[in-house]
Amino acid sequence: MLLTKPLLAVALTSVSLIFVFAFFMRSLETYFDKETTLDYADAFWMVTITFLTVGYGDITPQTVGGRVLAIATGLIGIITTAIIVAVVSNMLRLNPVQKKYSSIVRDAKLTKEREAAAADIVKNSWMTYKYEKRGDYDRAAR
Repeated sequence: MLLTKPLLAVALTSVSLIFVFAFFMRSLETYFDKETTLDYADAFWMVTITFLTVGYGDITPQTVGGRVLAIATGLIGIITTAIIVAVVSNMLRLNPVQKKYSSIVRDAKLTKEREAAAADIVKNSWMTYKYEKRGDYDRAAR
């Protein structure tokens, strides 16, 4: 699946990591701090925001273990974001057939532009020659 659908694999891995880290975050916070009121929804919110490196700060870990897990979550979120950017840029890259077609289209466009420029030069040269031959130097200079 990683080779055939890399973006789906990274997305599923990211979502799975968020759920696992949220479970561990709640477990760490409730085990070491009996007075905490961190439920699964708040743990999921905090881990998701940390994983995405937004960090609102509305919910923060109170224990050392929770803080270490929050740091690990942020670092893994940064790495995952880099992987997603690499996968998407790889998906947007042209394959050899597309590169060849793009090159042909670009060459055809440049050829057409060169032909138009050459035609303008010939036309202007002819008009200059024609008006100079008649002695109409004002029109020839235009």
